[in-house]
Amino acid sequence: MALEKSSGSEMYLPMRQCPSYGSWDLVVRSALPFAALAANVDASLRPIAPDLPKGGTIYGLISYSVNRRTQEIGIRMALGATTYDVQSRIVWPTIGLTTVGMVLGVIASWGLARSVRSLLFGVTYGDPLTFVAAALVLMTIAILAGYLPARRASRIDPMICLRAD
Repeated sequence: MALEKSSGSEMYLPMRQCPSYGSWDLVVRSALPFAALAANVDASLRPIAPDLPKGGTIYGLISYSVNRRTQEIGIRMALGATTYDVQSRIVWPTIGLTTVGMVLGVIASWGLARSVRSLLFGVTYGDPLTFVAAALVLMTIAILAGYLPARRASRIDPMICLRAD
């Protein structure tokens, strides 16, 4: 189906009436903040489908990495590391990894875009605005994904960290 054509009809079916479908899309419109909405959706779906995996957040991998380094962070803070030191040791590597991934991704997508240019709608295959916008969105998400666990880590009481293990 082309983008310039209408999508056609849609049909909504209860999940329990169509168990054979492999995947489902859930569309929710709400004024709630994401965290509250995610918790409410999860609580609503749990009785219907208890085997569904819990949804993760964007910064899950970085957060896991920070949790694994809790003792190291506690030692650094006990030895006098500032909040900025702790946060920068988490955020800068995140930005570095994202930058490397973006450079490789831009190179690959620039090359592959030529082969799919007939499928693109409303943009040229080398549209710099599209590449820049995608890179800015990705970098913003990466900075937030690094900053949120870094901020949490910088508030850790060093004595609690050192006693944990």
